[in-house]
Parts: sequence; structure tokens; C-alpha cells
Amino acid sequence: MTDAEISRQKPPDGGWGWVIVLATFAILAISGGNVYSIGVLFVAFLDAFGRSKADTSWIGSIFGFSLCLSSSLGIALARKLGHRKIVIIPGFVASCGILASSFATELYHVYISYGIVTGIGLGLTFTVAFEMISIYFKRRLKIAVGMALAGVGAGQLILSLLTQFLVETYGWRGTLIILSAFEAHVCVAGALLRPLTTEVNDPVLPSVVVTTNHESKDSKLDGDGEYFHDIITYPPSEVTVMKEDKKKEDSILCSVKSFLKTVFGVELLKKPICLFLVFITIGYGFSELIISVHLVRRARDFGIGDTQSAYLPAVMGLIQLIGRPIIGVVGQIPCVKAHAIVGVVLAVFGVFTVISTYIRSFAGQLLYVCLVGICIGGFFVGLSLTVSQFLGQENMGLGISLLMQALGLIYLASGSFAGWIRDKYGVYDIAFWTSGLVFMLMSAVTFALPYVDRALKRERPQRPTPAFH
Repeated sequence: MTDAEISRQKPPDGGWGWVIVLATFAILAISGGNVYSIGVLFVAFLDAFGRSKADTSWIGSIFGFSLCLSSSLGIALARKLGHRKIVIIPGFVASCGILASSFATELYHVYISYGIVTGIGLGLTFTVAFEMISIYFKRRLKIAVGMALAGVGAGQLILSLLTQFLVETYGWRGTLIILSAFEAHVCVAGALLRPLTTEVNDPVLPSVVVTTNHESKDSKLDGDGEYFHDIITYPPSEVTVMKEDKKKEDSILCSVKSFLKTVFGVELLKKPICLFLVFITIGYGFSELIISVHLVRRARDFGIGDTQSAYLPAVMGLIQLIGRPIIGVVGQIPCVKAHAIVGVVLAVFGVFTVISTYIRSFAGQLLYVCLVGICIGGFFVGLSLTVSQFLGQENMGLGISLLMQALGLIYLASGSFAGWIRDKYGVYDIAFWTSGLVFMLMSAVTFALPYVDRALKRERPQRPTPAFH
């Protein structure tokens, strides 16, 4: 069923929407768990292939780039083919990519199978499942977002510990085979993403009328279903020529414009405040990937054992599991602004990332990852709501996919940056100091967003939309 055959209903704020939240929770738990288990696999790949930390870090960088850049394509495909299909099919692709990685004999094989194939598969599912929540919820959107995003914490908690156990028991190849089976369950969860639509002339569901946006009071409908203004004032031959010329002119230009708008969200970049959101996201992505990929390895440099090191991302996931729904509820309070949530967590993230380089005991690192879990959870919940706050709820899915592209571009560089620092200086301190300072800078920019938005609107007043003649 295409978009021309359906009409979206009013968000029910409940009902099947809670099943959508549960399905999205499961998708994010399975896929998000695989994302964060890369920290444990990073150590396994170091031992298996004997390459430098900078070279091995490219797995996480390519993976993050592919995941984020493909997310916007998922939104475009979902709006054309349906959200359910664009979760089930990429979920299967991601599962195959993880499975193929288990047969790798060179590091570049993992770049392709895990970094590109699995990254694209997961990227297509992430924002597609998330957009379904914005379709089903309006009044309870913040609570639903927090509950669904808690799935990332659950997956990180379970799969971080499980991955370490599997690596010790079955080796990294056996671990990847088992993780591919886990990823295949995304297809099951995707089957629950029932569209909130009504089919035209459906014998069971109420009928709806579907019309084109080009209709006006002075237009008439031709046999091809297109509207033309004052068509009776032109000779029939001239009308035919006009239609053919219009189709030829629009066929390429409109297709390109439509692709850029729906896939890359370039239309949103016309709003200057969107550029600030992109800047904040890039700063966050640069700093966060350094921590996610290198946290376990840095703990080992501090003299913390393998098993205890694996507990760190697991505890981080547990805190996210608890914290994301709570932050969603806090965001529901009228006096709490979404951008303020983002600003606070970025400031806390930055300060304690710098401090973490000086507390090298297991207890100190455990405290740090608890704070990191709160901050990561708070950032993504807050960012989603900040997009809605400044760009409008109707642009929430497209806005998030645009920011995910920005994340992907910076992910391609930041993971290998920390690995290069470790190879050159023998410690991660410089990389983590840089990460913390960038977090603090992004916090200051976030708190300035409302003032920047008001200033930009004063300088560029909205022009009234011209009447259609």
C-alpha cells in the first residue's frame, strides 16, 4: 500500500501505541546492544588480528558512520514502502553481516561485513522504529520516547556481559554467530509495527478521502488525476503540450528535490537553528564514540581485569535502562525544557570525563560509567524532544535522521583519533581530556539555543505565504 492510498489517523496516545513502544524497546535493545558490545569486541579483534589500536578502531568508526548515514534513508524508504518492511528486511541484513564477520580472516573483512553491512542494516531500523512512536503519540510523547529508548540501556546491560562471557567461552567467532541470531529477532519485533492508517474503501475500516495537495478552488481534475488552472481557456492541443513539457521538466528536477528532502532532510537546514543542533550533535558524537569504543581498553590500561572491565559498559546500560524513562517523565513537567536537559547532561558528561582520567580504580570507573549512563540516556531523550521543541513534532523523525547523518560523519574520524592517541603516547588521557572539553563547549551552546532562536527570528521575520492563483 503506497502513501497515496492511505491517510494517517489522529495519534491515539495509547492502545496499540504501547505495543509500538514495546516493539521499539525490543528493536533498540537488540540492535543497540550490538552497537555497545563493540567495546568488548574491540579488545577481541585486537588480540585476534594483532593490528594497531588505530587500525582496529576503524571498525567502530566505519560502523558508526554506516549506521548513522543510512538512518535517513530508512525514513525515506519507510514512508514509501511502510515502516514494518524497513525494519524486518534490514534486521535480516544486519544479522547476515554479523554472521559473515565470524568468517573474517583479515581486519578489512570486518570493516566490510561488520562496519558497512551490519552498520547499514542497524541504521535503517533505528529511526524507522523510533518514528513510529511520534506517529502514535502526541500528548504522552515524552514518556513513550523515554520508555522506548530505555531499550538501548537494556541491550547494553545484557549484551555487554553476554558478549564477554561468549568470547571467553566460544571465542570471538562463536560469539559473532550467536549475536547474529540475537539480531535476527529484530525481524519479529518489526512485524508488530502496524501502521496507523486507514485504507481507502476498506470493507472493515472506515473510508477516507485522499486528495492531492495541488488542488484549489479554481482547478479542474483531468483524466490523469492532475489539477490544472483554467484549463478551459487553452486549446486542447496546447494543453497537451503543456502537460508533456511539465512532466519532462519535473521528472528529474522534482525527483532530485524529493530525494534530498526526504533522505537527507536538507529542507530543515533552511532553518538556522537546525545548524546549531547539527553542531551540537557533531560535538557529542566526536566525544561519545571515544568513550564507548575505548572505555574497556582504557580500564585494562588502568590494571582492571578483563571481567571487571566488561562490567563497565554493562553497568552503563543498566543506568540507561533506569534513567531514560525517568528523564522522559521529567521532560513531561511543563517547566522543564528539553534543551535544558541536554545542556545539563553534556556539562556533567564533560566534567566527569576529565575527572575519570585521575580515578583509576575499579570503584572510580564504576562511578564514572554510572554518570555516563545517565548522560547518554539523557542526551538522546533530550535531543529527540529538543528537535520537536525547535523544529516541530511533525519534523521529529526527519530531524533526528538528519542529526544521525551528522553523527555518522564525525564517527568516521573520532574512534580512530583515540586509538592513534593511545598508540602515539601510550595512554588515553589526551583523548578523554579532549572529549570532556568538547562536551562542556556543547553544553554552553545548548543553553544558548533559545536566545539564538529568538535572535534569528527577529532578524529573519516569517514572510506570509502568497495566495495560490
